[in-house]
Amino acid sequence: MSATELYPLSTQDGKHIPLDVVRPLGLTTFTVTLNDATNIVIPALYNLVWVYSTVSCVLAMPGLLLPSALVSGTDYADSVFIPADTLMTLVVTPGDCMVLGLSGSGTLYMNSIEQWAALVQNRQANVG
Repeated sequence: MSATELYPLSTQDGKHIPLDVVRPLGLTTFTVTLNDATNIVIPALYNLVWVYSTVSCVLAMPGLLLPSALVSGTDYADSVFIPADTLMTLVVTPGDCMVLGLSGSGTLYMNSIEQWAALVQNRQANVG
């Protein structure tokens, strides 16, 4: 199994760790505009995030350019469709990105989080 095939939140032996409890690290919002690819900057410490948008949109990672309207059959690598009113968990790349509104203008909320399991100390895990 290659590193790209591993579930990003997993134990050393590849068992997935559910994202039940998280610690919030930060929150930022971005304006999403219909048919206008807008430049945004994902903060440096944002990696594992929750995203929620009031409108359907596309988020493109650093170095990618989005047109003002998506072209049928075109591959937009390192981009993700975010449906309106849907909470999603993503691993993002901080830096200069783009967001394109597909169903209107609204707000994209991005919450940087840390998985609770990563915060467990040995003394918390050992009973005795």
